[in-house]
Amino acid sequence: MKNAYSQDLLTDFLISEEHKLQEKIDMTSKKVGPSEWTIQKILGYSKALTVNSSSMLGRFEQFDN
Repeated sequence: MKNAYSQDLLTDFLISEEHKLQEKIDMTSKKVGPSEWTIQKILGYSKALTVNSSSMLGRFEQFDN
């Protein structure tokens, strides 16, 4: 049995594709990525974290507050 597509179904499909395309365009124009606050918190954590070696413990992490 062949698929029968109505004009309404095809029109709905075209409209939905147009909306999806517009959403993609809107997303590319907006800034996507972490905020400045998030970047600063990650860099602050990175500065405070040290990994040291010990003959008894092996490697251990130390967080300097």
